[in-house]
Amino acid sequence: MSGTLGETTDLYLLNDMTADGRECSGYVALACRLVARLQTPRGFFPWWPKFGNDLRRYSLSKVPTWQMAHEITEQLKQEQQVKDVVVLPTLGDGGRSVHFSITVQAEVGAFSFTMTATEAAATLVGLLKVAA
Repeated sequence: MSGTLGETTDLYLLNDMTADGRECSGYVALACRLVARLQTPRGFFPWWPKFGNDLRRYSLSKVPTWQMAHEITEQLKQEQQVKDVVVLPTLGDGGRSVHFSITVQAEVGAFSFTMTATEAAATLVGLLKVAA
């Protein structure tokens, strides 16, 4: 991801904030916010009840992939700088895993990122440490 997205600045949200409080901007800041939305359980922040759609909740669920894609799309569209989102789920490992390919149309251009439930689970520990 590269480029500038207006005057956007945000703190790193992956695996908690960095020890030195580094900031990021542009597409990186937007991507950090989007990933945080996909790693945070809905209702985690009492003051922000609609924030979050933790991908881990789909593990061992019978939620169809089209519904997962719809819920992810709706969550990411809540981000102010997002104009459109396309989420393509792909089943793998004989139908035992799902991989999401996400393309985001932001105010200044498009970029893609992918994320698995395993990656989401790995960073949830950081969020729980912040809440403790």
